[in-house]
Amino acid sequence: MKLEYGTKSLEYDGSGTASATKVTLVNSNGAILPILLPADKISLSNTELFELALEALYQENFPQRAEKEKFNQVEAQLKQNKEMATKVEQATVENKENLYAVSTITEVLIALAVSQNGGMPTHAYGKVAAFIKPLVTSTRYSNGDIIAMPYPFDTNPKW
Repeated sequence: MKLEYGTKSLEYDGSGTASATKVTLVNSNGAILPILLPADKISLSNTELFELALEALYQENFPQRAEKEKFNQVEAQLKQNKEMATKVEQATVENKENLYAVSTITEVLIALAVSQNGGMPTHAYGKVAAFIKPLVTSTRYSNGDIIAMPYPFDTNPKW
């Protein structure tokens, strides 16, 4: 049933004051549907009155429509956010695995470079020393740990 705007008029109560704006909605089959709006709405355009009348009709027949639409919209957004969070979490796990693999390979390569017989060329040693993790005072190191530390002669006059 396709409704169209019909007419508008003011409704008066027993004391003669305007009590409501009556908007009449009609269709091509001759059906007439009166909708009562607040009296101050009479000055609105026909299009605005038509939209207000349809909204009043929907609210009367489907009072939970707006809430349902909002909840559906929120549920869709939550579902989308959960999917994105799952993807981000999966990417984070993959990145951690890749970082661990690269770190392990790097440590093996550094161990190979440091343990070369006959020593390492000076330029290669400089590159390896720049890449190795620096010495941290709060960490206890054991045999086999490879770290880079400053040459003590530069900072200690006793050397």
